[in-house]
Parts: sequence; structure tokens; C-alpha cells
Amino acid sequence: MRHGRKSSPRKFDGYKTHTAMETDNNFITEIEVTPGNVHDCEAAAPLVDQQPEERKPDTVLCDMAYGTGQNREDMEKRQVKIICPVPTDSGRNGCFPKSAFKIDLDAQTCQCPAGKIATEKIYDKKTNRLKVFVFSQEQCQNCPLLNQCTKSKKGRRTITVNQYERHSQEARIFQQTKEFKI
Repeated sequence: MRHGRKSSPRKFDGYKTHTAMETDNNFITEIEVTPGNVHDCEAAAPLVDQQPEERKPDTVLCDMAYGTGQNREDMEKRQVKIICPVPTDSGRNGCFPKSAFKIDLDAQTCQCPAGKIATEKIYDKKTNRLKVFVFSQEQCQNCPLLNQCTKSKKGRRTITVNQYERHSQEARIFQQTKEFKI
């Protein structure tokens, strides 16, 4: 039996179904069944891939569970536009969420809500890809926003970026457009 969760208190046993359908006539074109413990986002690519060539979608509409950066990259590789909300970015322990920071991936800079720029960057040793922006203790210790920014015993904030960060950033921007809200 597979154990899944809809939310922290809402658990269930069993499987989940993921359905692809045409929006014009609500005709179901594909169904994918996954164990309850598999994240919804893992079903998106198989649903697209299993479509006959003449029914391959150019756009998919889906709920937030399918809106991960990885799914966005997977759909881009398939030349399929994905329209769905970006998973919420709530800060831990009542602190500023990552979206409150200005992250420029091209310049590899990160600016905090107080206007300070991260002084250190940590790169993945295998891929040499940027992983973490680090604000120094000196930057953070006298900041009036410290208690809203971090509860870390080290007294400083870090911001982690993953390999799909650019896709998530682009989606957050698109989410603010009229095209998304229609």
C-alpha cells in the first residue's frame, strides 16, 4: 500500500490519477496512475509523451502541484508551454521568503530586502553550478530586518538556488501577466 499526503494532516492510502484532456470538448486523452507517495509533478511529462503525435499539446494548463521548475524545463524541452501557478514560496519561521530577495542569475548576485548584496557564493563541486548565496554575519548582525530575515544561530541568511531557478523566476513573472490570469 502506498501512503500519500494531500497536506500535512490529510493522509491517504492508495494511488492517484492524473488526467489529460482537451479543453475544447473535455475529451479525456490520457490517464496516468501513480502511487500515492509520488509527487504529482512526476506525471506531467508522461501524460504529454503518451499523446499521439496528432494530439500533442502546445500548451498545458495545470494546478500548482505540476508547477515545479523541473516540470517547466521538461515541458520546454518538449516545446510545450506550461501554464500553472508557481508553488508558493513561504518563508520559514515567519521570515522573508526567497521571493523577497532580488536574485540575478546572470550577474550571480542576490540582494536582500534591506538592500545588501550577498558576499559569498557556494558552487556545486561536480557541476560548478551556483548553489547558495551567503550573507555575512557582519551584514546581518546590525540589520533592523534581521528578525524578519533569519532565525539562524549563525546570525546570517543564506539563499539556495537550484538548477531550475531560472524557470521558476520566469514563471513568477508570467504569473503577474494578464495572459496568465485569463
